[in-house]
Amino acid sequence: MSLKIESLSPSNQFIKTEAAQDSPLTRLFIELLRTTFSYVDKRDIGALSCSCKTLYRVTHAPDFWKLLFKRDFPCNFPFVAEPTSLWKVLYQKRNHFEIQTKKGNFKTETARNHVYSIKKIHCFNDNLITSSSTQICVSPANSLSTLIQEVGCSEIGTCFFSPKGSTLVWSSEKTLNIYTLATDGKYYSKQRLNSETPMGQLQISEDYLLYSCASQTHLLQKNGEGFFEEIRMFKGVFKSLISENHLFLITCEETIQIWKKEEKNFECIQPPIQREKTKARTAWMSFQNDHLFCGKVDGAIHIFKKNAEGIFAEYQSFKVCQLPNMITAFHADETTIYCGLQLGRLVIIKKQVDGVFVELAISEHFHKQKINAIESKEDCLLVGSTDGSVSIWKQSSSRNFEWFQMLYDPDHKISVTALKMDGERFFVGHDDGSFKIWTPSK
Repeated sequence: MSLKIESLSPSNQFIKTEAAQDSPLTRLFIELLRTTFSYVDKRDIGALSCSCKTLYRVTHAPDFWKLLFKRDFPCNFPFVAEPTSLWKVLYQKRNHFEIQTKKGNFKTETARNHVYSIKKIHCFNDNLITSSSTQICVSPANSLSTLIQEVGCSEIGTCFFSPKGSTLVWSSEKTLNIYTLATDGKYYSKQRLNSETPMGQLQISEDYLLYSCASQTHLLQKNGEGFFEEIRMFKGVFKSLISENHLFLITCEETIQIWKKEEKNFECIQPPIQREKTKARTAWMSFQNDHLFCGKVDGAIHIFKKNAEGIFAEYQSFKVCQLPNMITAFHADETTIYCGLQLGRLVIIKKQVDGVFVELAISEHFHKQKINAIESKEDCLLVGSTDGSVSIWKQSSSRNFEWFQMLYDPDHKISVTALKMDGERFFVGHDDGSFKIWTPSK
């Protein structure tokens, strides 16, 4: 089937039903609806909501799929509510679920719901913090049904915490909001910075804050009163990473600038590291134990090591996949790099006793769809996928990782967007805003 859509304009996509009824594109969606709902249990409100949400994203018209329902499915669909409302009804009626596995029983509970997709999960000072594009919620880790604080905004772009959780920074359009943690466990507004252009990247350490606007990147330092003041500005920076003692900047030309903290400021400690410029730019950076890890979407992994003189140089490189397969999730700790791929495969690159990094032999595909989130702690690894499943990996005595088990709710096949571990409990955030807690059954 060939479709001609040149005549469609962004301002008038599928709004007029009379004009769209006989178009090839409409017939395509009719077949899509019939095919989709022939495999869907009409009583499964969650599956219906997911399908409606998908059609809305494709057509960009909130009324188009409703009109199709009324025209082609008058008996089965007398009333269709908004997708978000459907999900809320679903989880008000059903918020507990228990599965049985070969490794023991696990139970899950939906603690609360965000309106939009959960982006990050943090654990600080016995509190659990979840953030989405409109909400930041703080609850006690041992009583998640209790809400200590909720920070709301029409649009939260990026949200970051300092390593110890004492400072919360989040951007909203052209505003940078800085909150500090008080003795009562709540965050209070400390400072607000405004910009003429929308906020971009955001990084924070205990004493420094790094944010970008347009083509400029600003470095701020915390003064004695707890306010951040700008001390330096950079131009042409594409990607940045800040730690307590180092600042790493990747320019638009893919060169790496390395700065080191000297007294009260950062100074450049070596000439820029020149790299071959490719179509795929650096998407992830992590600094762990004198090693800088850089990952690109096309599967290229570069490791830079600091020598005895304090100078960084490229130490090793890997190519973990080939396009169209690509890296979709990246995580690193002191000795290991974890990469999740588009086709569901997990790649682990681990540091050996002699200091050389080696890709471990893990060939099994335990996820049917792409990997979205990775979280590691000590000898345990969590991997979340777009099919809603979470796999658990354990590190064996041979320093290799072995698959342990899969956590999966067959009635909630919604993409995993965030993961966190706290002892035996696993916290999982989903794309529909639901937040689950998996714990072993006693």
